[in-house]
Amino acid sequence: RIGLRVRQLMTGKHHTQEPQSHLRRIVGNVEILGGEGDAVQVGANVIIFETNQRGDTVWAARTEHSLCRVDGALRIARKKVILVNNDKAIYTLSFLV
Repeated sequence: RIGLRVRQLMTGKHHTQEPQSHLRRIVGNVEILGGEGDAVQVGANVIIFETNQRGDTVWAARTEHSLCRVDGALRIARKKVILVNNDKAIYTLSFLV
């Protein structure tokens, strides 16, 4: 593990998972929750399928985004993920960020 860490430091590349998980996302029930000026609040339900060396995991969540307009484009100012199974042990969440 030390050799891997040294290689990562030398190349400047560091993945949160090695090897990376394979993921597929389904986003539905997208709703505009409100807005004011150039800001808008959006919510959605999300199902994420993850497969890696530990096995397969299905993540279900409600996401909330605060979006703001910057130079004519919408940008994420804040993201909140509320996992359905947030009372269980969680091994990695890097793909939710």
